[in-house]
Amino acid sequence: MIKEWILLSRDRVGLLFLFLMPLILVVVMALLQDAPFKDYQDLKFEILFLDHDKDLLGDQIKKGLIANKQFSIVDSLHHETLTEDQLSKKINSGSYKIGIIIPTQASLSIKKIASKSATQIMEGLGVSIEAEDLSKIPDSANIELLFDPATKQSFRSAITYALEKIINQSQMQMMINYLTQSEDTTSNIVDVKDMQAIRIIPFEKDNSSKNLTISNSVQHNVPAWSIFAIFFILIPIAGSMIEERENGVKLRMHLIPGHYTHLLIGKITAFMVVNVFQFISMLWVGIYLMPYFGLPSLQLGFIAPTTMLLIAISFAASSFAVLIGNLFHTQNQALSFGAIIIVLMSAIGGIWIPVEVMPPFLQKLSYLSPLQWSLNGINDIFLRHGSWNDVMLEVILLMGFSITCLIITFFSRSKFIS
Repeated sequence: MIKEWILLSRDRVGLLFLFLMPLILVVVMALLQDAPFKDYQDLKFEILFLDHDKDLLGDQIKKGLIANKQFSIVDSLHHETLTEDQLSKKINSGSYKIGIIIPTQASLSIKKIASKSATQIMEGLGVSIEAEDLSKIPDSANIELLFDPATKQSFRSAITYALEKIINQSQMQMMINYLTQSEDTTSNIVDVKDMQAIRIIPFEKDNSSKNLTISNSVQHNVPAWSIFAIFFILIPIAGSMIEERENGVKLRMHLIPGHYTHLLIGKITAFMVVNVFQFISMLWVGIYLMPYFGLPSLQLGFIAPTTMLLIAISFAASSFAVLIGNLFHTQNQALSFGAIIIVLMSAIGGIWIPVEVMPPFLQKLSYLSPLQWSLNGINDIFLRHGSWNDVMLEVILLMGFSITCLIITFFSRSKFIS
């Protein structure tokens, strides 16, 4: 481990680039992606749908969502009726991206407004009608629209607009139906502005914490490209391993009494420390430097689970780098393959663009990328205010990936000293 630090300290230019280039990358990508990440209009999304109204409005909205072909309705989980608590937990955990809750008596609120309009119109014509007593029904109702905290603002805006269009069409159709049932001639003289009984409101629910952080270009790009930089530690690790093997340094180290695993542990530990400082420096940029570019400041989550996850990410990146450096014979082989595989894993892992906008095949493939596990864990902490338990699965996956890499490295160690 000390040997690795001595070598790093001697290559001061390389050490500078190791920290400086990721910092520049984070700033540039956050600035570039401050605009909407992608147009979501051609994608299909599952909506958790909870209808407390059980009347015409809920049916109309459901039919409108299905007819839109951009949405599929989920109103039950595991063959059981969806509850509001289940919907909230599924949205906040990121299992589903969108949830919609229709309140009770929403249809009656429309009917009340329509009834008032019909009564006023008929009285203006000198005709007296007997209106139904709806005095106990509220004049308006708010449809709650829930989003996964990790969803991007462009996604929220696009989906909210699409849902508002469907809901407004359903509301207008219901009102016109009520009015035309009273008098066919009234529908042509009703002011549509007076018929807005239902409003759709983006709504954040969280049963466990105070407030959820909304994703933006900084909240996505700083953690995402920090993870990318951590895994790109493959380049110096694999390069140094092959160089030491070619120079005979590794063979001389094997002649020193001690187990082979000590060499691996020393190298991995040294670069894990580098990764930790690298990650901290990029968080500093997100918190303090981004506001100078007109971007929001990075909001952090709980320190303890972040530290645990960071150790797991660094261990996975360093272990994978050791494996690559051990399997390939030349620097050209290792560095070319390593750079490409990291770029590919980051691309399908949601580092460049959100996973939900990828084709279905790539969405499934993304679950194989350790960078996707890492980013999911960071989102659980930074955006969903998750605790130890919320990132335990990602930590287990990353540790399992690390151990697998080290096992393969250990059993192929003959190449390491050849």
